[in-house]
Amino acid sequence: MAIETQPQDSDLVRDLRAQIKAKNQEIKELQAVADGAEDKARQAILLEQELEAFGQPKSVLQIVKEQLGDEEVTSSSVEDALIALGFNLKAPEPDNDGVGDYQAPQPVGAGLADSLSAVTSLGNQVAAAARNSPHSNLTDQINSAETPEQLAAIMREAGQGT
Repeated sequence: MAIETQPQDSDLVRDLRAQIKAKNQEIKELQAVADGAEDKARQAILLEQELEAFGQPKSVLQIVKEQLGDEEVTSSSVEDALIALGFNLKAPEPDNDGVGDYQAPQPVGAGLADSLSAVTSLGNQVAAAARNSPHSNLTDQINSAETPEQLAAIMREAGQGT
């Protein structure tokens, strides 16, 4: 629908035609924005589904999204992004029977939680031993020393007890 001005058109008609032309342009721009938003939403849903298919939590979605950048979300692009981020996506080899042995792929460093748990347990054991030590109040004694001689005496006593 071409809107052309005619020589006999009044100023009001010309202004209205100009406004119509501007509104049509605005409609086209808004439609392009809506199409882009719809595409982004579709890509986000696809990414979420692909992460789920690879057994990864939704919490890595933003990181993978940044890794992908403008790349289209496909199974292989998500797999490449996960591998680039250091995730181990290989399924374990099945046993002889292969029944019920599959575990979801874990990120590299997944054993970190077990290691941290062991370190925390060891730290708790050391703290308990320190509380039960005859020198458990050594810090209090050092802090209460008023002269260098008292401090030296406390340190000598602590050194003899070990």
